[in-house]
Amino acid sequence: AFHAIGWRHADPALARTMLEAVLEAQQPDGRVPITTSPSSAHTLTQPPVLALAAWLVHETDPADGWIEALYPKLAAYVAWDLAHRDTDGKGLVEWFIVEDPVCRSGESGMDNCSRFDVAKPLDAVDFNAFLATEAGILAQIADRRSEPQEAARWRQEQARLNRLMNDRLWDETQGLYLDAFAGTDRRTGIPSCASFLPLLSGAPDAPRAKRLLQALTDPARFATPVPVPSVPPSAGPGLYDRDMWRGPMWINMNWLIARGLDRYGFTE
Repeated sequence: AFHAIGWRHADPALARTMLEAVLEAQQPDGRVPITTSPSSAHTLTQPPVLALAAWLVHETDPADGWIEALYPKLAAYVAWDLAHRDTDGKGLVEWFIVEDPVCRSGESGMDNCSRFDVAKPLDAVDFNAFLATEAGILAQIADRRSEPQEAARWRQEQARLNRLMNDRLWDETQGLYLDAFAGTDRRTGIPSCASFLPLLSGAPDAPRAKRLLQALTDPARFATPVPVPSVPPSAGPGLYDRDMWRGPMWINMNWLIARGLDRYGFTE
C-alpha cells in the first residue's frame, strides 16, 4: 500500500497493479493475508490501509471504473477485520498477539513495540483509527457507485469507531489516545506514535486535537531531534530504547500523522 502511495506520482498504472496484486491474494472470507504462496495463506493480516492507498491512487490518476471495481474486495477485507478482531465483543478491535517476545504483533506492523510487552489483547489505537479511516473512504467509493445505503452504513461505522475511541482510549491525563486492555476500560499508559492516528479518522474534537499537538511539539515528549519517535524517551527505561519500534522514527507513521494534522488545519 505504501509503495503504491509513492509510485502513484511516477507510474500510476504500476501503483494500481501493486494494489490489485495484494487483493488477488484475498481469501474467500475477505481476509487479506500478511503473506501468501501458491499453496498457502498466512492466518494473520496487516494494518488496514488498502482503501486509503487505492483512494489516493484514484485521486492522482483517475482510471475509469477502477476504484469502483475494487469496492467489493475493499469492503470485504474491512468487514473481516471487524468480524474477527473484536475478541471481547465490545466494539473495538485488537491486533493478534503471539508468544514471541521479540515480535509480539507482526500483524500490527509495529512488531516489537513496548505497547505489546504485556502480551495481552489490547483495544489498539492504531487498528481502530485505521479502520475508521477506511470506513470513511469506503463511504466515498460507495457514493461513486451510487449506493447510498452502503455509504450510510460505512459512515455510521466510522462514527461508531470514532466515538468508542474517544470514550475508551482517550487519556485525559496524558492528552493522548492509549491502548486499553481488551474487556476492560483500563488503559496501558504507554504512549507511542500510534497515539496520534485518530487524527486521520477525525475522532478528536478541537480540544483533544490541540492536546495531541501539544504532545507532538513538546521536546520533553515527542519533539525529539528526529521526530516522531515510535515510543518517546519520556516513557522511561524498559519501554524506550533504540531497537525497531521501541523508539526509532518510521517514515510511514510520520506521513500518516502529517495527514492527520492536515485534516485539522495544523499545516505548519
